[in-house]
Amino acid sequence: MRHLKKENIICFTAYELSELYKKDKKEKLSKVLKEKNYSRKELNGNYKKKNEVAHSSIKKDLKCKEQIEILSALNSCIVFYGEDSEICFPLEDSYSLEKNPIRDILNLKKFTKQDSLIDFSIISSSRIYNFQFKRYKGKLGTKDFFKFIEKKLKRYGNKIKDVNLLIIIQGPVSIDLPKLNINFKKIREKLNLKGLDFGSSILVRFNERNKFDHLIEIYPSDSEIKIPIDPNYLAGRLLYY
Repeated sequence: MRHLKKENIICFTAYELSELYKKDKKEKLSKVLKEKNYSRKELNGNYKKKNEVAHSSIKKDLKCKEQIEILSALNSCIVFYGEDSEICFPLEDSYSLEKNPIRDILNLKKFTKQDSLIDFSIISSSRIYNFQFKRYKGKLGTKDFFKFIEKKLKRYGNKIKDVNLLIIIQGPVSIDLPKLNINFKKIREKLNLKGLDFGSSILVRFNERNKFDHLIEIYPSDSEIKIPIDPNYLAGRLLYY
């Protein structure tokens, strides 16, 4: 963990942040097991019960914007940027690492700056990538999705400078995302016609039926990273969609 004073951000390796999250998750899992009167032995080899406990333990997290941002940053970093990258969060102006060392997720949430244009950053190969994070839970069609992007861009006057807009598509059911009917090429063409004053990228991330993770750049270029998901890892995933 390190504090970059100039940027006033706190940075973690993927391992450090995952350890904070695992500690938090372990405490929540223990609480759910006690509530449901399950033993840890009962979960071994029982995917249904394991998934039930996992969903119950993160139910509140999925409603918490700060927690979603932390999990998204961690998952994106590990999956797309590699374990050598760092995940960083903007801090309150009055924050002091010496007085308030961050030892758990609760502290991290407490001292993360609210109402900041930057939700989190990733440092990879000595370069800082800043992200504004948005969740999309609307209809999975081109027209509705483009309206959502337009609305977000108008909020900032179509100017987000050097901050990437990262949109996570979430289905009505947390992990079972219905088939997408979004034409990303058409959306990119429409965005190009808008004359955006935009120095960074618009990215879309989604889970394809628990088979692949996708990260698509829809502006200014059109590129895609598609990574297979290990089915044996699903019940313990860091981020549920």
